[in-house]
Amino acid sequence: MREVEVAIGLGANVAGPLGPPEDTLRWAVGQLRELLREARVSSLHRTDPQHLLNQPRYCNQVATGLTTLGPHGLLDALYRLEVQGGRDRSREVRFGPRSLDLDILTFGSYVVAASDLHIPHPRMHRRSFVMEPLLELIPHGVDPRSRRTWISYRRGWTRVWTR
Repeated sequence: MREVEVAIGLGANVAGPLGPPEDTLRWAVGQLRELLREARVSSLHRTDPQHLLNQPRYCNQVATGLTTLGPHGLLDALYRLEVQGGRDRSREVRFGPRSLDLDILTFGSYVVAASDLHIPHPRMHRRSFVMEPLLELIPHGVDPRSRRTWISYRRGWTRVWTR
């Protein structure tokens, strides 16, 4: 596969085997720098939880870079990193605490709708904790589904973050 620019969302709000969320994200960023060529990383954003409110605040970032992996190959690599970061999908609650959450947000201009993978991430454009760090790295990015710029979704964002 030719090189494609991807954006990966990173999040954590509980300690795992690699330490507190900030340490886990620092480790994950290091792993992504090895996985992606020309990797760039947003600043760290601290965000309030959504849906299940009785849990610690999240640390969120976005990383971008180039990959020759296909969408499912990248997904498999991210799942392996999540396991190393302490994530056990069989024991977690939806929208509950995470020691490490890695999501493919964008994959070039690809649109993927598979049972196990949706690209672009289907709810990303409504989440300031994803969009603010993404726009730090790709300020003129375009949603391949609608052809709208990512920034044009700003009014619909649920703002839950502070730096």
